[in-house]
Amino acid sequence: AYLNIPDKPGRFPGLIRLHGFISSKEGTSKIMQENLKDEFVSLVIDYHAHGKSQGSFEDFTVSGALDDAQTALNYLLSLKQVDKNRIAVTGTSLGGMLSLLLAARNPQIKAVAVSCPVVDFKAVFSAHEDVDLWQKQGWIHPLGVQQLKIKYSFFKDSSQYNLYKEAEKI
Repeated sequence: AYLNIPDKPGRFPGLIRLHGFISSKEGTSKIMQENLKDEFVSLVIDYHAHGKSQGSFEDFTVSGALDDAQTALNYLLSLKQVDKNRIAVTGTSLGGMLSLLLAARNPQIKAVAVSCPVVDFKAVFSAHEDVDLWQKQGWIHPLGVQQLKIKYSFFKDSSQYNLYKEAEKI
């Protein structure tokens, strides 16, 4: 994880940045470090099995990534430099989806900014993968990435989230 705390006294807004599927914190950390370092306590994480974190990508699920995001939020809220009344979350793709899910479950998040959130993983994967084969063999190479395998449990888990209903809670 990358944590930035402004190098001056005071309490600052807290900001969590969540990355996309098959990505890592590396792609978003420079934006956070260079543009927001003096004004926000910011935290950028890798979900388990992404970037430099531990875990098997085969076992990755949206629910597990949401747990990782919740842990990040809990940590951010524990910092004395954070103004707990000014918490925001932002993300792209899967990170956008997780940002909305996190905000729907945590009223202390006051702002959400997303770019291209995945609204329906079931539709995305059904359009790009042979779901019957995925279920039969128990895994696929996601989106054609031959170096990675992901279990069918990802499809089942991600299919439970209705982002439209979740967004109504914010």
